[in-house]
Amino acid sequence: MMKKITQKELDTLIEAKFKGLKEDVDAGRADWHEEDQATVDFMLAKLLHAALTHARMSGADLSRARLIGANLTGADLSKSDLMGANLCKANLSGANLSGARLIFSFLLGTNLRGANLLGADLKEAKYDRDTKWPDGFDPVSAGAILKP
Repeated sequence: MMKKITQKELDTLIEAKFKGLKEDVDAGRADWHEEDQATVDFMLAKLLHAALTHARMSGADLSRARLIGANLTGADLSKSDLMGANLCKANLSGANLSGARLIFSFLLGTNLRGANLLGADLKEAKYDRDTKWPDGFDPVSAGAILKP
């Protein structure tokens, strides 16, 4: 079972684990390059502009997390719960989102080029004309909704 933590506990975890790399998660100075965060519950976490390249977060609970502008390039988010997550302007290029729940997520201006979306649930996920999808991917048939 995943441990649920508060934003304050998350901040403390980051500070302890990365020795000063994180002064303010919201300012985007957290760098979790290739760290395994799958055992932590990030529900409602504020990870604005966080650098999470190649993070191993398979099965993580990121429901309603605020990942605006986050760099998740090459991250493993397979089978993760991103329901209602705000991923606006996030970079998910090359990320593994296979089997992920992206229901009601916000993907406005999000870069998903090269991402693995096999089996991902995008029902009622919001996207716009600036959202970049993998070649050949049809967001409408996946249930996503284009916002004007």
